[in-house]
Amino acid sequence: MPRILDFMLIRKFTKFNGIYENGIVFGFFLEWKDVFSWKKIDDNKISILKQNGLRFDLVTKNRTNSAIEYFVQKGIAEEDVS
Repeated sequence: MPRILDFMLIRKFTKFNGIYENGIVFGFFLEWKDVFSWKKIDDNKISILKQNGLRFDLVTKNRTNSAIEYFVQKGIAEEDVS
């Protein structure tokens, strides 16, 4: 039963995927304090590194620059890609 409830909650959150004032919704809610850094993959995707070392990619639908500006505003560090 708990698995079914988890699945239902994930589906509900997925409708609201995006970057918000208090954090990121990407099938789950991630507060800004839990984000360690980010790096740009391409014009449609940013990779997010969480404080616990796990990483996920966020599809930005050609709004990558707006997302980057928001990460900078929130004080989230950009990863060195060299």
